[in-house]
Amino acid sequence: MTDIQSYLASVKSRVDLYIEEFYSSKKKNIPEQLYEAINYAIFPGGKMLRPAIAFGICDELGSTTDTVLPIASAIELVHTFSLIHDDLPCIDNDDYRRGRETVHKKFSEAIALLAGDALLIDAFGMVASAQQLTESKRVQILELFSSCAGSYGMVGGQILDIDYSSGQREIDPHLLITLKTSNMFILSSMCGAICSDKEFVKEDIIKFGEDFGTLFQLTDDILDFQQDRRGSFNIVTLKGHNEVFSEIDRRYENIRLFTKKYSFNLNIISGLTELVVNRVENIRQMGGLLQ
Repeated sequence: MTDIQSYLASVKSRVDLYIEEFYSSKKKNIPEQLYEAINYAIFPGGKMLRPAIAFGICDELGSTTDTVLPIASAIELVHTFSLIHDDLPCIDNDDYRRGRETVHKKFSEAIALLAGDALLIDAFGMVASAQQLTESKRVQILELFSSCAGSYGMVGGQILDIDYSSGQREIDPHLLITLKTSNMFILSSMCGAICSDKEFVKEDIIKFGEDFGTLFQLTDDILDFQQDRRGSFNIVTLKGHNEVFSEIDRRYENIRLFTKKYSFNLNIISGLTELVVNRVENIRQMGGLLQ
């Protein structure tokens, strides 16, 4: 059985090294301030759940993860781009990220905007140059990056979030979560499956990514609600703790059935799921204090 914390540490180490080597090889062609901002945004980074899902699906399906490394690294670039842009004054206007100044506070709004742009575009280049994969698989994955991160994916979800926070429209909260958060986990899941070169049912993998992404966002909203960091949209405010915890249980059961159907036995996907769920269990046991 896999120790999930050690697994996450291994994924982070491999992805960090791949990204570092990718940018180091191009350093002489990148303006110094942009290079510094990109590195500041990426390192030391977070837990890398999205790359870990890509690695985990590939591992659980019984394949080497060498082929998924450049793709998982590109996913982390896209995720980092989204954080930089979300933090900008024109969107969430956050001064701190992961315990230190956000990119626009450390550098400038213009540099932050361009660093985010560069990361998103570089992610596509990273996938396109992944020679471990066939050309047809690279094209398939690039299409997934576009659909999951673009105008009808994560970016589209951010627009719904802005509309909601401005009071311009009512939204379906689960649609917002799917677009803004779950899409990136769908991307990770599908890329892991494609890179495994094993048989899988596309609809099953997409459903898992949607379930895991929703589970992640629901627990995130609970934590933000308890700490009074409710942001522009928080489903706990709309639905209350009881309904949100019921939805968490439903998504958790969906994932359990998925791992059983595919005979996943390395404890990677189930371990990552437990890690996400467990971070709000003390709040559940206390009855969602601060309701």
